[in-house]
Amino acid sequence: MEKTFSSQLHEISISYKLTTAYSWNRLFDAENSRDRFIDYLIQMYHYVKFSCPLMELVKDKLNDKYESVREYLKVHIQEEKGHDNWLLDDLERLGYSPNQVKNSLPNRETIALIGSQFYIINQLNPVGYLGYIYYLESNPPTLESLQKLSENLNIPQKALFTLNEHAKADPEHIMSLNSLLDSDIFDINDQKIITYNLQMTIENLSDLVLAVALKN
Repeated sequence: MEKTFSSQLHEISISYKLTTAYSWNRLFDAENSRDRFIDYLIQMYHYVKFSCPLMELVKDKLNDKYESVREYLKVHIQEEKGHDNWLLDDLERLGYSPNQVKNSLPNRETIALIGSQFYIINQLNPVGYLGYIYYLESNPPTLESLQKLSENLNIPQKALFTLNEHAKADPEHIMSLNSLLDSDIFDINDQKIITYNLQMTIENLSDLVLAVALKN
């Protein structure tokens, strides 16, 4: 039986498990892991604030051939709207004012993560952005892991609101995306760019986490 496109993407994600685990282990094993995790949340703000603008850009660039993708993005934009503000609230609970976070400079790895998406959308094929969404939606933390993180790093659960909400919502979100990928994305070039972007996103995010872990 031929594998679905979404199952192929899932297998690719799993193949990077050692790479991503190494980055996160370096962060959590660091002496000042609490501060480093908070720095990760700041970097997360810097890339999450682009989620809706990037989806709007993709939606505007796709032609009528991709009407189902545009409809998916309309819904997903509403699902993701305001999550950057959630992160600002979480970081304020940890002692960082919204202005501090907004005015902080993102790491170059964070810029690479977002800049690559603008390149994919503007220079290659905007439907490739689905590879970015796929990885973010298919790899949420679990509620159990967030409870353990809270205890180990002494971070109150109320400051993990954004991550807890994603842990609850993303399993349903990825089901919607998988349905779209398997029912509407059959063009081999579209599948190639989505796969390419998935791999690049995993590598860029792993680099981002590792950079936070090793930052002087």
